[in-house]
Parts: sequence; C-alpha cells; structure tokens
Amino acid sequence: FWGSYDNKNGKKARAEAMWNKLSDVDKIKVFAAIPRYNRYLKIKGYEKAYADTFLNNQMWLNSFK
Repeated sequence: FWGSYDNKNGKKARAEAMWNKLSDVDKIKVFAAIPRYNRYLKIKGYEKAYADTFLNNQMWLNSFK
C-alpha cells in the first residue's frame, strides 16, 4: 500500500499497522479506491491525505464525486 499510495508523508509505521489489520476484501477496496481518489483530488484541487490518515478515516469507502 505504501508504495502504491504515492504520498510518502505521514507515519509509515502507523499506516503499515493499520494496513495489516485490514481484511483482504478491504485491501482490495483500498487499491480500487486510490485511482478514484486521485482523480477526485485533481478535479477539486485538494491536497492528498497522508497514507495513515487515508486508512484511519476509511477514506476508501467514500464515493469521491
């Protein structure tokens, strides 16, 4: 996840711990959400959340419209 997320800021150890607690189904959902999230950020002009924030806030569940 850390390498795919493309934002190397934040707390890597915290992100890895949260990632390891996710189910395989949630991990797949995270990877599927990253491109949608990136498009959303580009359209809206927002900055990307740190990886640990993305996981902690379960942002992969958002629709990113």
